[in-house]
Parts: sequence; C-alpha cells; structure tokens
Amino acid sequence: MATAAQINANRANAKHSTGPVSPIGKARASQNARSHGFTARNLDITPEDRAEFNALEAALRHNTRPANCLEEEIFHRILTHTWNLRRIESFECLILAETDPLAETDPHAAKLDRYARYRRDLERGPP
Repeated sequence: MATAAQINANRANAKHSTGPVSPIGKARASQNARSHGFTARNLDITPEDRAEFNALEAALRHNTRPANCLEEEIFHRILTHTWNLRRIESFECLILAETDPLAETDPHAAKLDRYARYRRDLERGPP
C-alpha cells in the first residue's frame, strides 16, 4: 500500500510527464507500437528503402501505364501489395536463416505463421 507521501510524489511527477507536445514528437510517438507496418493503412518507407521503393514504383508504372483515376487506384494497390509481399519474403528469409531444421521445436514458428497470414491476406485481394 502506498503512503500518502508516495501518492503525493506520484501526483507531482505525473504533472511533469505529459507525453510529446510538438507535432514531430507526437508523430514519432504514434509509431511506437509499430513493428513491421504490414497492417498499416499507409506505407511508411524508411529512408534506407526509399531508392528501392522508387525503382519498384517506376518499373510498375512503366509496365502498367495507368491512364485514369481508376487505373491509378489499381496501380497503387498493386504497388503497396508488391512492396509488402517483398518485405514479407525478406523477413521470412531472415527467420529461416536463423532456424535449425533439425530442432524439435521452432522458436520462430509463431512469427512465420503470422507472416504467412499477412501474405495470404495480401494475395487474396484488397483489404
């Protein structure tokens, strides 16, 4: 049981910890729980991946040549699904590289199952 002094100290400290205040801090804090972004509404391309994403976008745009609003929507759906499928494959490869095929139990089985579900959902069609 907390003493009255501890309760007062907690209340005083709580006034100092109000979370982020600036728009930049709030934007950063909003991403704290994000681990991979496969279920996010919008793609968040890291600076390291930007060149690869831009190359994929240019190649797909060259091949599909969207001519109107509907085709542009379909193009963006193809782009995001292709990008996420590639990312899922790379994550799966990293996990499989760490997996011992002769082990009786696989500590990464839950992650692989989750990525398989993301892959299946993307391959089925629009979210």
